[in-house]
Amino acid sequence: MAVSILALILSSCQKRLTDDVTTSEEVKAASYTSTHGCKPMVFGVVVKQPDGVSYWRTLMQKWYGSDGKVAYLKANIGTDRSNYEIFEVKLDWGEVTYHNNNQVYLRDVLRNMQLMRVTLMPDGKPAASYFTSEGDRFPDMIDTSYYYYNGDMLESIISISNIATASGSTFVFRKYSFFYDMHGNLIRAETGSGPGSYKMHIKYDYSKPVTDMMVPHFLNFPYQLLDYMDLFHFPVHHQITSVVFGEYQPGLPYPDETYPIARWMYTNYMLEPNGLVRSYMDVADVFEKTFYTGWQCSPMMSAPANREKTTIGSVADFEQLYPR
Repeated sequence: MAVSILALILSSCQKRLTDDVTTSEEVKAASYTSTHGCKPMVFGVVVKQPDGVSYWRTLMQKWYGSDGKVAYLKANIGTDRSNYEIFEVKLDWGEVTYHNNNQVYLRDVLRNMQLMRVTLMPDGKPAASYFTSEGDRFPDMIDTSYYYYNGDMLESIISISNIATASGSTFVFRKYSFFYDMHGNLIRAETGSGPGSYKMHIKYDYSKPVTDMMVPHFLNFPYQLLDYMDLFHFPVHHQITSVVFGEYQPGLPYPDETYPIARWMYTNYMLEPNGLVRSYMDVADVFEKTFYTGWQCSPMMSAPANREKTTIGSVADFEQLYPR
């Protein structure tokens, strides 16, 4: 049964914000961008059903302009992490434009609507994002998020959302705080430290370093779009073994006292010669999933001036465009 984290957002408004607690094994510091000079051009998944039938889903594909910035974006983002059949954000053809040295616009070309606007700080870090999602199958959502740093390091995000349903609108105010290990890996994101707050715990195999990787788990839709637009990225320095998103219930017999709502278990990693993760599997449920990332190091490929561009529609397409 697919778990809708969007439904959790609706049911968890007006949670009390509490002070962050940092243990001796955690630090609130990590780079917000990657430093290896390579870009993820394609991120997709092959889902194998219990009956053996497999299919490909493109989660992200992007094309760069002559200035080296993202010009076009295809993105499918959803809270159905079991079989990737349903996406709340489905962007078949997005156009990214840059204005006044501090504004980035993402437009859904086919629907002729602005999906997101991002305000940048003078050093290029996101200061704020303004996200609008409208659709027939899901509640309309408007989110304004503000990004706070400790020096160059992301410390927290304040998210203010308005979710519209047939019965009315629900406003959600939420603070995300981020905690990292000594290597700069994100190990926990949370909405607070009290009972009933939501936490995402990320575990690593520290004996297996990697240069970086793309991941399917995320906090919210604006964050994932920032990553896809090259405006924000949590770097990964070791192979991730498991991720658990859930509700903090101190005293209950669950790992990290967090009742699991969504779970990912990553294994079978394949790396490129430079250490970037090419593929890995998620074996957390009966739908076996293999994620693929197609990387390109500079120079970035230029985008065409129209929609005539090579899209990935299968793992065979991926292997042809990104051979081993």
